[in-house]
Amino acid sequence: MHIQLNETRTRDQKGNGYSLMKHRILLIVCLLFLFTATACVLESPVDSSLVSVTEDIVSESEETLTTGIDETGDMQNASSPVAKEGGAVLIYNGEIAAEGCPEALVTVAERMGLEVLYFDSADTLFEQLDDAALCMIGGTEDDLDPLVSQFTPEMQSKLQGWIESGGGFLGICGGAYIGSMGWEESDGFVAMLNLAPVETEEYLSDPDPRIISVDWNGEQRSIYYAYGPAFLTDGVPAVEVIATYEDGRTAAIEYARGDGNVILCGPHPEADETWLDDDPVPLDADQWEGTFDLIQELFERLI
Repeated sequence: MHIQLNETRTRDQKGNGYSLMKHRILLIVCLLFLFTATACVLESPVDSSLVSVTEDIVSESEETLTTGIDETGDMQNASSPVAKEGGAVLIYNGEIAAEGCPEALVTVAERMGLEVLYFDSADTLFEQLDDAALCMIGGTEDDLDPLVSQFTPEMQSKLQGWIESGGGFLGICGGAYIGSMGWEESDGFVAMLNLAPVETEEYLSDPDPRIISVDWNGEQRSIYYAYGPAFLTDGVPAVEVIATYEDGRTAAIEYARGDGNVILCGPHPEADETWLDDDPVPLDADQWEGTFDLIQELFERLI
């Protein structure tokens, strides 16, 4: 599946901008009428300077109103309604979400005092996107198509535009695959949502969960891993490498996209000690150490 993506702005603030300008013009006209009526009652001439200033303001308002809306009715260069501090965190909990992964992200968000909303499909994502500051897709089942196939080219473009307008996206493990450009397979390239300009590849072919060591900003950390991707970052501009695997390949990245940010992470910094009780028990479980500070860092990078 290969989808051509277009990077377009999708914010429409026509209604708010039009209403504000209309009310401004109406207020000024009323004031001008009041001054004129008062002058007539007092049989004194209207101050020409007052009329001139008022007419200039009306003219300026009309010009702004006219140029601010294009022929299709959309506001040009409208500022984004995304408020990174105060908007909700949208967390995927749909069909392909891996057990426990949405809940782990919710726990982090709530500990940081953030409002959480869920989405279980592309449609429910876009119903809530305008009120959100962050969008997150955590660990998933192996087959990503039930979610990715729901995104039309227009939806992909809108999500990209939302990030460029100040939104933040976090993809972990399966969510990191989804947020990437995609990956090569023997029968061709598998395209994802292209939120960050990096391709992926598998880090370990063994899907069994385990505790591995990564270099996280220069510090060796033990972290939960379950078949997450490595990122091909060589020669890719504007991508910051946050963490690397033991073989030197990239384990986590941050990409500045317009006014927003995308973070993709192969391992699971959101995992807590309850994940060590899974069946099967993760390999090298005794090597695990708490990584809440790492997932908190990723949240803070996006806020």
